[in-house]
Amino acid sequence: MGANFTLKDLEKIGKKNVSAAKAALEIKKQKSKSTPAQKKIKEKTKSKTPVLISKLLLAGVPMPRWADHSDGEFKFHPKRRWALDVYWEEFGVAIEIEGGVSSHMIGDRKSRHLTKTGYENDREKYFEAAMMGIFQFSVTPEMINDNRACAMALRALTLKGWTPTTNTQKQVAEGYLAALPG
Repeated sequence: MGANFTLKDLEKIGKKNVSAAKAALEIKKQKSKSTPAQKKIKEKTKSKTPVLISKLLLAGVPMPRWADHSDGEFKFHPKRRWALDVYWEEFGVAIEIEGGVSSHMIGDRKSRHLTKTGYENDREKYFEAAMMGIFQFSVTPEMINDNRACAMALRALTLKGWTPTTNTQKQVAEGYLAALPG
């Protein structure tokens, strides 16, 4: 059985001129460095979806389907592989989070949402969702940060029959709704 050493452990041993520890330290340091491809993956996975979900749960909204849900994202179309970022099946409300719209980039590549083909494909997807009776709207990461996305979700869910049940949930919901003008 081999021992598992942290970088700190190996650095301590390496300072004592133990050549095996120095070699292991170099290997471990190399493994801990991210490659450009790994950095892209990390940047891409900095999703705002968990932030949106946690904010909405504070307002008492039921758990929607999304990527980290036990059932995964909701794939709504019988023939296409389209999935909705956030979806409440019992209310027929969906949210799509459009990343990269501020900088036009996600990492070092152009946001798919802003290419001609990507934009058109999104319109087709949203049209098909509407044809299936799904009330879908899009938000940006900035709208999640400043709570406009929460306010929009609460208005849509309320329109479809959801209401907060406790005073705390009502207060949280009112706070979010204040983020939207009108």
